[in-house]
Amino acid sequence: MHELAIARNIVAICEAGRDGRPVVSVVVGVGELAAVSAHALSFSFELAAAGTALEGATLTVEPIKATARCASCGVTLTLESHLEQCTCGQSKLTWLSGGELVVRRLELG
Repeated sequence: MHELAIARNIVAICEAGRDGRPVVSVVVGVGELAAVSAHALSFSFELAAAGTALEGATLTVEPIKATARCASCGVTLTLESHLEQCTCGQSKLTWLSGGELVVRRLELG
């Protein structure tokens, strides 16, 4: 369960940015093709936050659509999987979004 390692990193990032104040909530963006379970991440976040300034904080996971641009025709498309092709039939795609995980906001007490 790599979500626990991710949750520990989220807690560390938030600890570094909290300016000595308690954290009330955290919002993270998770790419739809990042292979991260929102449910497992939320559960892991509670474990990772225990005993820290984030204990009791809520975690909100916002999905980030997966998009790519076709190198052949230049169209931008939404992806449903890692193995998609463009509507023009080519598979040389440059990912624009959907694989990332980012801490978007902290609410401090």
